[in-house]
Amino acid sequence: MNVHPNYRNAGILLKLFTIGTLLLSFITTPMYNIVAYVIVGVAFVQYFLAHLVQNGKRWTRYPVVALALLSLVFAVIGFTMNLVWIVINIACLAMQIGAIVLLFSASEATSEESASASSDDSAVDQ
Repeated sequence: MNVHPNYRNAGILLKLFTIGTLLLSFITTPMYNIVAYVIVGVAFVQYFLAHLVQNGKRWTRYPVVALALLSLVFAVIGFTMNLVWIVINIACLAMQIGAIVLLFSASEATSEESASASSDDSAVDQ
């Protein structure tokens, strides 16, 4: 199965984001805190979605956008914390935005290619 390179790259970015967020949450958040369990749960969902993105599943673009918006909310909350969390949140948001741009640019390129291929096929039929 041919997977668009942007999907592979976006999957890698999302996996890096997930692993980084998970490691940093273990370092900075006490494990008895409920926030740590929420972060771990979201990280598992995000990693699973990243795996599906890397395998070329187109429908995963929309849950990735939803999780990026959720991350944006947590980033705004994190701005009230220390400087380290601010830098981490900005880096994570940059990776997520980069992955989303890659995903949606791949779909536009794919739709343009299929449109040109269908017009080529119709010209051959005539």
